[in-house]
Amino acid sequence: MMKKIIAPFLIICFIFSVADSYGQLSRKRIRQNNKRIRNFRGQKNNFSGDKKYNFLAFTVNAFNYFGDLSPLNNAASTDISFTRPGIGVMFGHRFGPRYTLRGSFTYGAIKGDDFESADPNDTEARYRYVRNLQFRNRIKELSVTAAFDLFKNEGSYISRLQFTPYIFLGLAGFHHNPQAYVNEDSA
Repeated sequence: MMKKIIAPFLIICFIFSVADSYGQLSRKRIRQNNKRIRNFRGQKNNFSGDKKYNFLAFTVNAFNYFGDLSPLNNAASTDISFTRPGIGVMFGHRFGPRYTLRGSFTYGAIKGDDFESADPNDTEARYRYVRNLQFRNRIKELSVTAAFDLFKNEGSYISRLQFTPYIFLGLAGFHHNPQAYVNEDSA
């Protein structure tokens, strides 16, 4: 009876002792591998296909108008209540260690209104309040931009440069259609 209990017990002890010693060897190998990974700086001499990439970005911004329908006649004058949201999307491709090409589309609207922004009690702004001009303008912009990094960026994601100044050159076009409302009673 004792032999029947001892044999499985010895087999189980042998399995656990082998697994434990294998685990210790494995931890040693893992530490050596981690040291190699920690000291790895990537291949600096070529810009292979795996380092080329595409990116997609979405933007949210604000559009506001400054002009002759603004509350005051100075550069700091704007009416925050006329601020409208804008949205955009950008797609880019990294071709080489220094070159990126981006295309973007942005849409937003601006608005101006004498009646809401001019103070009727101000002697210099009263004529604008009485003039009562207003407009809205939807703006669509399409741009293509090429970026040139001043420092080569050939590293992998592990050893990428922390700071890369760049120069960009691009072309942009926009479409807008200002629409005004004229009060028929005042005309």
